[in-house]
Amino acid sequence: MAYKSKAIANHPSPETDLLGFVLLQFVIPEFASTMTMNAYQTGLVFGSIAYVIWGLSAIYWKQLDQLPAMQLLCHRIVWAFPIAVAALVYSGHAPAMTQAVKWTTLAFYLVSASLLFVNLYVSIWAANAGFIVELSLGYFTSPLVSVLLGVLVLRERLRFWQWVAVALVFSGLATVTFLYGKFPWIAVVLALDFGFYALLQKKAPLLSVQGIAIEMFYLTIPCAAYLITLQAQGTAAFGHVSIGYDFLMVGLGVLTITPQLLFSTAIRCIPMTIMGLLQFIGPTLNILTGVVIYKEAFRLSRSIGFIQVWVALAIYTWDIFRAAAAMKTTEMDIDDVHVDVVSTPRDDDSIEDNTDYIPHANQV
Repeated sequence: MAYKSKAIANHPSPETDLLGFVLLQFVIPEFASTMTMNAYQTGLVFGSIAYVIWGLSAIYWKQLDQLPAMQLLCHRIVWAFPIAVAALVYSGHAPAMTQAVKWTTLAFYLVSASLLFVNLYVSIWAANAGFIVELSLGYFTSPLVSVLLGVLVLRERLRFWQWVAVALVFSGLATVTFLYGKFPWIAVVLALDFGFYALLQKKAPLLSVQGIAIEMFYLTIPCAAYLITLQAQGTAAFGHVSIGYDFLMVGLGVLTITPQLLFSTAIRCIPMTIMGLLQFIGPTLNILTGVVIYKEAFRLSRSIGFIQVWVALAIYTWDIFRAAAAMKTTEMDIDDVHVDVVSTPRDDDSIEDNTDYIPHANQV
C-alpha cells in the first residue's frame, strides 16, 4: 500500500476542493490536464499561478487609482462574494456546510477574514499611493516571517542557517529604517498579516472553497453597507464615471477570488517550505512593476536593505535544499538496510513471517 501524507489524506483531492472545472476551464484552460495530476503537482501549479496574479495585480489597481482605497476594496469584496458562492454551489459542497459549520469554525473564519481584509486594503492602498517597491519588500519577508511564526506558534525548531536568515531579514528592515529615515510599516504589516493568514489556512477546518465563501460573507456585509451609503450620498464611483470603469470594478471580483482559491488549495497540497519558495514570484513581479513600469525610486538606502533580505532568502533557500538532500540520503540508507534484511530471510523463506523484516518507507 502506497504511503500517503496525513495532511493530504485528511482532505479531498484538489479537483473537488477547488472547483476544478470553473477555474481550469474558464480561468486557466491551458492547465485542464492538471486535473489528473497528484496533489503535490497541482499545488505547485496553482500556487505559482496565484503568485503571478498577485505580482501583476498592481497594474490593475493603477487603472482605478482615482478611486479611494476603501471604496476599491469594498468593490473587490462585494463582487467576489457571488463568485465565491457560485463556486461553492458548483462544487457540491454547499449542503455539507450546515453540518460542518460550528461556532468555533465561524470564529476561526472571522479571524481569517479580518486578516484577509487588512492584506487586501494595505496592498491596494500601497499600490495606488506609489509604494509598490515597499509592497514587494513586505512579500519578500513573508516566507521568513512564516518560519518565525512556526517557532513561536507551532513550537518548531530552526536550524542554524534558518536563524541566520531570520536575523538578516530583521537587519534589512532596520537598515531601510535607518538609511531611508522611515519605518517600512507597509512591509512589516503585510509580512506579519500574510504570515498569520497562511498559518491559519494551514489549519483550516473546512475545504478552501467553503472557507473563502465564509470569509467573503463576513466581509461583504460591512462593505455592501458602505457602498450603499456612498450611493445614497452621491459620492460613489460605480455607475457615475463610465461603463469601462464599471466593468473594471466588477472585474475586481474575479481578480480577487481566483488567486485566493488557488492559494488556499495549494497551501494544503504542498509543504510550507515549498510555498515559501513560490512566494518569491509575487514580490519579484511587484518590484519589477514598480521600478520598470511606474518608475518608482529605488535609492541606495533601499537597495542595501533589499540586498540583506535577498541574501537572507538565498540562505533560506539553500538551507531548504541542503536539508532535503540530507533527508534523501537518510532515506536511501534506510532502503539499503531494508534490501539487506529482505535478501536474507529465514529458513522458511517467508518474508511475511520474518520478524526482522523492516517495511519499506513507501509501505504502511
